[in-house]
Amino acid sequence: FDCAAEVFVPCLSWNLGDDSHFENRLARRLLVDGRTRCFTLRVYTPPSEPGSPTILGLDAWLLGVCLPRPCLAEDVRLRLGPLSRMLSMRGITGMRLTDMSEAQQVVIEELFHWEQLHLDFAIVGFPNAGTSTLHRTLAGQPGVRMAGGAFDEAGLPESWRTNSEEWSWRCSAPTLMPVSWARQHGLRIRSGKATARRTTSLRFGLRNPKLIFSPRCLVHLASIPNIRIIVLWRDPVDWLRSSFERSLEGFDERRGPTGSRMWWRLALGQNLEGAEAPTGAAAAPVEGFGLPSLGEDARGLGEISF
Repeated sequence: FDCAAEVFVPCLSWNLGDDSHFENRLARRLLVDGRTRCFTLRVYTPPSEPGSPTILGLDAWLLGVCLPRPCLAEDVRLRLGPLSRMLSMRGITGMRLTDMSEAQQVVIEELFHWEQLHLDFAIVGFPNAGTSTLHRTLAGQPGVRMAGGAFDEAGLPESWRTNSEEWSWRCSAPTLMPVSWARQHGLRIRSGKATARRTTSLRFGLRNPKLIFSPRCLVHLASIPNIRIIVLWRDPVDWLRSSFERSLEGFDERRGPTGSRMWWRLALGQNLEGAEAPTGAAAAPVEGFGLPSLGEDARGLGEISF
């Protein structure tokens, strides 16, 4: 197969993020086998209305293409014209584009499947249960390399279908990940069968507390051969107290009591003046945040919304 030939026929093409059957099954087999490379092509045109935001499906499109392994991202970039004709860009873009060379921007990234990731262990949670301490301890060992460095957790890519992710305790990483993410974190990617002989004595790990809340990402993580998944937990009351106190770190004392003093008053059902709250009464609000009712017996801790 000549990647520079004028006749440029992809092995496969698909709409990234829409064809879950392909990404979860066929793409995995192609990539793990080691004889194929897959790429995402993010194609952008100016918005239909000047000044309006870019809308996926109207002004931007996510495409995927798989090629024999000798082909690189630069080969794809040099053959956008023939590739456009093979993919029928007129139909995909609703007549907005005939050829990808007409696009405002085309971003090409190589992809890999989670199963290709060379990762020996992952610390997946729970947050505020000692994961940072374990991370630092392991990172200090001579034969261990942590993605994200000695202190920071490894950020995960966002779903291809979102422009930006709102903060949440969930992982939205896609099935097919960008190779650039693995390189950024110093992680290697297997290019052949997972049974290939190890070429280094280093052990690679990562820490990310979002993973414990994301069954889909945990399934992806578990697909990595021989990986060890580490979960830490602590007494739930201790965890709640610690989490609450950490949420108040840096809180301006002029806006209300902080720290353990505030925690115990809320936990015991006392109001902020120190008097016992009456049964069924809601705690007085503190400037800067609101506290819902503590419950019928005024002994529970309500959810705090800042």
